Amino acid sequence: MSQLNDIAHETAHRIVEQAGGPTASFDAMSAAFKQLIVDGHLPIGWPPGGRAFHVAHAAMWSEVIRLQLAALEPNEASRRAMALSAHLDYLHRGTLSGDR
Repeated sequence: MSQLNDIAHETAHRIVEQAGGPTASFDAMSAAFKQLIVDGHLPIGWPPGGRAFHVAHAAMWSEVIRLQLAALEPNEASRRAMALSAHLDYLHRGTLSGDR
């Protein structure tokens, strides 16, 4: 699992760099990830197969978000973290109920 985390971490840093830094929008991060896929510039071992893909994908986006929040002033980081938490809670409930 450590190797999987290392790959996810490296991928996250490549995304942030491709997007122009940690203050780029999440849409820019998503576009950067897609461009890395198209260009074939993802770390060796990405994407992992099976269930490991979902774990690595979540770890990768968690690291992207951590880098974004770390680049913000504390009040803005707190506001965004609360909004993200509410959004993830909404998605989680929908996934559990089968709505998504």
